[in-house]
Amino acid sequence: MTCKDTNNIHIRFPRIGLEIRPYTVDFRIDRTEFDYLNAKFSKEVGDYLEPYTQNENAALRPPQPAEVVMDGEVSHWLYFRPQWVTYGETNCWIELHDPQKHLEYSVVDYKTDGLTVEEVYRKIIDEANTNDIINGIEFDIPENAESHVPEETLSGPGGMPLMGPFMEPESFLDAGNRVVDLWRDYDEEPDYRPSQKITESKYKFDLRNKNALESIHTINNELGLESWMTHEGILKVGRQIVDHTTHVASSNDSRVWRYSDVELMPPSTPIRMVVVNGGMIDAPNDTKEEDRLESVAEFLWPTTDHEDDLIAQGVAQRPDVLDGKIVSIDAPELSRDALEARAYQVLASEMMNNNSGTVEINPDTSGTEITDWRNVNVGDFLQLIPAEDEECKDIDRQVVLISGIRHNVDGGSWNIKLNIQKWANPATQTTLRYFSPDSTNYYNEDFEEIYTNDDR
Repeated sequence: MTCKDTNNIHIRFPRIGLEIRPYTVDFRIDRTEFDYLNAKFSKEVGDYLEPYTQNENAALRPPQPAEVVMDGEVSHWLYFRPQWVTYGETNCWIELHDPQKHLEYSVVDYKTDGLTVEEVYRKIIDEANTNDIINGIEFDIPENAESHVPEETLSGPGGMPLMGPFMEPESFLDAGNRVVDLWRDYDEEPDYRPSQKITESKYKFDLRNKNALESIHTINNELGLESWMTHEGILKVGRQIVDHTTHVASSNDSRVWRYSDVELMPPSTPIRMVVVNGGMIDAPNDTKEEDRLESVAEFLWPTTDHEDDLIAQGVAQRPDVLDGKIVSIDAPELSRDALEARAYQVLASEMMNNNSGTVEINPDTSGTEITDWRNVNVGDFLQLIPAEDEECKDIDRQVVLISGIRHNVDGGSWNIKLNIQKWANPATQTTLRYFSPDSTNYYNEDFEEIYTNDDR
């Protein structure tokens, strides 16, 4: 048996070439919060650091990046400010934070004027990234990604120009025919809201009275994007598609991670189905000329007083749950082709929030034949394998999602506590359907009745 130096963790300040080793470390990584590290050092380290942080023009006086180094490899890029150092009589403590928090210290307070997505993000970061805390910005936006945020010049359904108040009669007729064609081709063009490719469009955003971090969150929410930090200090913007690593942990096999104290409590009432209610629509009709004109009029000047109005619904349900809770939410702003994805997202979130727990990993006794415990990341999956004689039915060879990580280093010991959550079954069924409030029946995309309200 070989002894492991599990306390091989250091804090490095790359700008000045300083690397220090802490006594204790509390390092928290969570999918819903910023990364945070608190480390305790000896008094000698504190005496050495104090002139670098207290004196004007000293090396550690300005905010700057800091690296977390595990076994000689940089595992995280964090952010240091001198006011986050506490000097005591026997020890000193240092806090490090997620670099995105640096963006809270700057003010944007303007409207963007016809900029592309990349231009507006770069403008915000270039102005806010004082001291070069963020090591750069990269974009990972799929070419076919679309948004429903209006551009400077709006276009209507199928690219049809929106009509002005003084439109010529011939143009009005052409536009009306185009609308009727859109209704007739309803199943081929399920969304009539204006949409543009995100990477090719120019937008106006009102970012007044916001700091840089709030501005980025505003744009992310509008366009359905995400932003996150890489271990190299790069801010990435896009739709995060990660090749998740699957780790293996056993209660008695030293070749893989060794776990203990697992807690994963299922809810008293499991969730069975999520229904996302979209906007109201009219079933198309093209049998009579007056019906055609009525469809045109309804599309151009929509009303709400219609007997044939239907509600588009995205549905996600678990085939393994026959009796459980049904969650229904309203999202009339979503396009119909996005309802199924939102339903699955809500179902997965409900399962994660209601099937959560923790498990502890012991690095001292863990093996690395499959994966190294030092490389664990939020968003990875963990296969839990209990011993044959272990009575723990809730985790029997279950794969769980890692939603949070907490490293605790104290002297020569290193403990990792993982927040784990149950993930939606890949066999989860999703569908798009239409509900008639008048008849309480459900229809498929061909407007064929599929079942009544009592059968759902």
